[in-house]
Amino acid sequence: MAFRKQALREALIVPFPEIVQEFLLISQHVFDDLSVSVSLSWVGDGTGIILVLTTFHVPLVIMTFGQSKLYRSNLKKYEKGSSSKEIRLTSLSGKTIKEDEGEDATRRIHVSTDQGDTWSMAQLPSVGQEQFYSILAANDDMVFMHVDEPGDTGFGTIFTSDDRGVVYSKSLDRHLYTTTGGETDFTNVTSLRGVYITSVLSEDNSIQTMITFDQGGRWKHLRKPENSECDATAKNKNECSLHIHASYSISQKLNVPMAPLSEPKAVGIVIAHGSVGDAISVMIPDVYISDDGGYSWAKMLEGPHYYTILDSGGIIVAIEHSSRPINVIKFSTDEGQCWQTYTFTREPIYFTGLASEPGARSMNISIWGFTESFLTRQWVSYTIDFKDVLERNCEYLL
Repeated sequence: MAFRKQALREALIVPFPEIVQEFLLISQHVFDDLSVSVSLSWVGDGTGIILVLTTFHVPLVIMTFGQSKLYRSNLKKYEKGSSSKEIRLTSLSGKTIKEDEGEDATRRIHVSTDQGDTWSMAQLPSVGQEQFYSILAANDDMVFMHVDEPGDTGFGTIFTSDDRGVVYSKSLDRHLYTTTGGETDFTNVTSLRGVYITSVLSEDNSIQTMITFDQGGRWKHLRKPENSECDATAKNKNECSLHIHASYSISQKLNVPMAPLSEPKAVGIVIAHGSVGDAISVMIPDVYISDDGGYSWAKMLEGPHYYTILDSGGIIVAIEHSSRPINVIKFSTDEGQCWQTYTFTREPIYFTGLASEPGARSMNISIWGFTESFLTRQWVSYTIDFKDVLERNCEYLL
């Protein structure tokens, strides 16, 4: 089998006038190894360092064998690292993480905190060819790492690291993470530090929701909302929990139009579809809200909805998920306790999308969809300024 040798070039192309080009530093490097694919990653902010991974694969009938080389550059010189296989690079929070295949066909994680000068082996279990690692979340203090279980189990273990990303401790067993589509329900509550929500696969193969308030130190079930009853999945009608629908439910085509939502400036607010019982249910979900970062919950709306948060949590907007045309939106100014409706068009539309204007204090949303008549479809969009809506309501009340 013949392979064509490829020369891989890195160059800075600057379309400036010639008089300016004379003063520009243009760096170029040619990689003379046999390479089928190349991955490039900048390391850090202002370091001038690039990591380049060149990979050469030999396809055999069922499996693919390959060799990779890792290069480190300071824009003047490339240094070739040790040869390995199937390296994946991720740069985050001052750490660079690579996955390295050892001599016994198992893989390990290595971490660098000095832009690739030195590497330390992470204290994590090694994985085989059919397993994987996945970084769920990371910040300056720690890394959440999912380590897949052997076999096609659909779950693994979450480990949390020290601030170097090297020393890890077990955080959560039987964490749901499918190997087929790569779905995980791991959700960061962005308005509160250290709060994460995810799903576990129990021994009876039911899916349950867990939450941590201390960066993975301890996980617990969500409290049952006070204004909800336990559903048919609950063995004890007086004791059950709220279970959140997220990416996995959406991938399974359940009637869940949106994943959980939180906003950094809307402190404590979390909105999600859920079911109340012993596990996630395939029954039509309702929408629940927490205003304290997941400690307590309340049913906000019956049935599936699209939703968004405006004005740092001062306004919550929702649109019913329906196959029928709609022309009404719902909004709340008291974190979902009371709702008002607003007719935004006389002619109902088939709703397809909802987006809020970026910005913590934004009060604008855009709705888009289409109208249909015989053999024609017309797309329309509406932008609603809730400042105007609220001012008219206040004038009416006065």
